[in-house]
Amino acid sequence: MALIDKFEHYYRCEEASGDLVDAIGSLDFTAVNSPLGETGIQGQGRGFFGGDYLHVGDDADLDFSNGSFFFHLWVKQNASPSTAQYVINKSSSGNANTAEFRLTTSVAGQDELDFSVGDGSSNVTVEASKALTSSTWHRVYCGLDANLGQLFLRLDDEAPVTASFSLTRQNLTDDMFIGALRSTNPNFPWVGVMDEIGWGRNALLTPDELSWLYNGRQGRSYSDIQGYAGNYPTKKTTHLHRLLLLG
Repeated sequence: MALIDKFEHYYRCEEASGDLVDAIGSLDFTAVNSPLGETGIQGQGRGFFGGDYLHVGDDADLDFSNGSFFFHLWVKQNASPSTAQYVINKSSSGNANTAEFRLTTSVAGQDELDFSVGDGSSNVTVEASKALTSSTWHRVYCGLDANLGQLFLRLDDEAPVTASFSLTRQNLTDDMFIGALRSTNPNFPWVGVMDEIGWGRNALLTPDELSWLYNGRQGRSYSDIQGYAGNYPTKKTTHLHRLLLLG
């Protein structure tokens, strides 16, 4: 499968203001309190500075209750927070047990990312292998490998942190939020910038794809990802063709 085809939805974050536009599908996020354009890892990103956030209503493409899924994005935190900060989530409350998924800074470490999936009464959480560095871009890759039964969280190009997962997952009807917990309780806002936000279900990213996307902490643009769609299998095919010609 081509790399670009593993992403069901992708957000380039190039808007100066207003709604966040889906580059692949039509699942656009509505902006609240005007999260503005800021310098991104590639081009422009979206800045969140306390109380501004993005949200979208429930959709069939937001059903993460079956199969594997992943999120891939870049984040830059302005400073170590005094409370937890929500990056992305779909939950019915602030409790991790009620989260279909949530990516937050941990309440304990404040500047360490946690990724959680709950079943309504319990949850599994993985914590990143290192803390975020303020004013520094970090790549985040998190999700669930249904084949291995593992929740995973990978920060930058570090080895992933994993945890066994066997809970029955939820398919909530709540909105998905970027940059805050919920519209009724936006007091855990992300303070910083996000860029190149994408996710997919069923097909996960390979180690080679992840290293290429990381690109020495420079990231890749959406156009780069589109161009990479068939590069590595093409090289193998060309090499085999040359061997046959020489043979």
